[in-house]
Amino acid sequence: MRSVERRFLLEYYQRDAAGWVDPRSLNAVRRRSGRSLWIGSYYALIEQLDYQPSVIVDPDAEALAVAKTQVRGVPVVQADVRRLPFRNSFDTILMPGCVTAYLLDDRALHQATDSLARALKPTPGAVLLVDGYDLLSIFDCCYFDDDRDVRLFGQRWRLEARCEPVSREPCLFDVALRFVCQDHPRQAPVQTTFRQRAYEPSELWQALSDEGLHCSEVRRDPRAGRFSLIFSPASPGSVDDRHGPAS
Repeated sequence: MRSVERRFLLEYYQRDAAGWVDPRSLNAVRRRSGRSLWIGSYYALIEQLDYQPSVIVDPDAEALAVAKTQVRGVPVVQADVRRLPFRNSFDTILMPGCVTAYLLDDRALHQATDSLARALKPTPGAVLLVDGYDLLSIFDCCYFDDDRDVRLFGQRWRLEARCEPVSREPCLFDVALRFVCQDHPRQAPVQTTFRQRAYEPSELWQALSDEGLHCSEVRRDPRAGRFSLIFSPASPGSVDDRHGPAS
């Protein structure tokens, strides 16, 4: 993806995409004390929640440059979720914005779940929140299949979003976004395409349960084609929940 396309995606995430994330699960964990890690580039959510993480992680240098200006005073680390440079470091890890969509195969998924489990403190009360695109509803909602007006870089743009299924197992789909400037019709449109992955929630809770984490909540949001899961370190003698989360 070229630099101009990345800048448009980052601006779009800050201006519009935060509205697609259900804040209820985030509100349930953000008030916890201790050190917290934020993974991903939905920085507008941090402002919306009035939240101050201890560290922000993203693999993209341009995204971290945005974080430095938008969430001042918080250290940023350039790292991939599959190879987080932390061990037993955080009481809370928040990974909203469907970062899991970039884990396109099971090897990448298990690398990420291993990395997340190592970064989380193995203590009672530690919490990990992850979310993902829901394979039961992502193709029925309008998130990746809609035309809508957005305001980016102080100008009016028409966003044309389309998605095309690629495979069923794993559930992969290609996304095409086309931004057309309404204020300057002669300006060339900005277009980008990328591949994403959707999940059945059980795929994520099984992968994280295999790393010794216990799922305490699953929340589905068909309107946005997403779900979220909350995990904590499993205590000795706790019920094995690899076949389903506690509700």
